[in-house]
Parts: sequence; C-alpha cells; structure tokens
Amino acid sequence: MVGAEGFYNVAPNIDIIADVAYTFLTPKSGTFTSSSLYFLESTAGVRYSFTPTKEKIFIEAGLGAYTAGGKFTSGGIEYTTTSSTDFGINGGFGGLIPLSKDFSVTGKVKFHNIFSSGSSTNFFSLTAGFNYLFR
Repeated sequence: MVGAEGFYNVAPNIDIIADVAYTFLTPKSGTFTSSSLYFLESTAGVRYSFTPTKEKIFIEAGLGAYTAGGKFTSGGIEYTTTSSTDFGINGGFGGLIPLSKDFSVTGKVKFHNIFSSGSSTNFFSLTAGFNYLFR
C-alpha cells in the first residue's frame, strides 16, 4: 500500500482526516498463478484520541470511494476485471508519535467494508508512515 494522509485538529482529542491510498492485493490461495489486483481508496473521516498528550492512541472512522480493478491468471488463462468505483466505510485504531511540531509517525489497523454489487467486499489494512499536520 502506498498513500497519503492529512489531518486537521479541530479539538484537543478530535481530528478530521483524509486518506488517499493505492493497495496492491495478492491472492491468499494457490488458485491464481499471478495477480495485479488493486484498490484505490479516497476517504475522509474523524479520529478520536484517547490520550491528551502529544503521543496519541486513537480510533477512527470514515467513508469514501473505492475503485477496484486489475487482472489475474488462473489455470493458464488471463482474466481482466472491469474497473468499478463503489461507496465504502472503514474504521480502525492506531497510535501516533510526534517527531516535530508538524510531523509525526503513525501506525494503524483499519477494516474496510465496500458496498460492491452482489455482496460487500471487505479487507483489513495495516499501515505505517509519516504525517504532516495542517494548521
């Protein structure tokens, strides 16, 4: 996964957050011999921090658009999926450690539920990275 996250502090324990992420998916069984499936996530939400200190433990929830597509090979036959964009929700928890006034390091786990046609698609993401605080 590669992406960017921004957040704006609106109260001592509350941030408005925005994420854009590109997630590469790999098959979890031996059925596929190769795969280049992906999710492009564009979400916004709210983060609540349990700790009033600079180091934060938080929960967050959001909603947004998810675009999925790609191709895979199974049984020697290559299949291409049609790219589609669907509405989804997500929620998770994590921690944040400041490096300076405007930069921090964060790690989090999120559950994503995408309301795709037929049935919902869901997955967990584990992310770590650097943040910039807009003031």
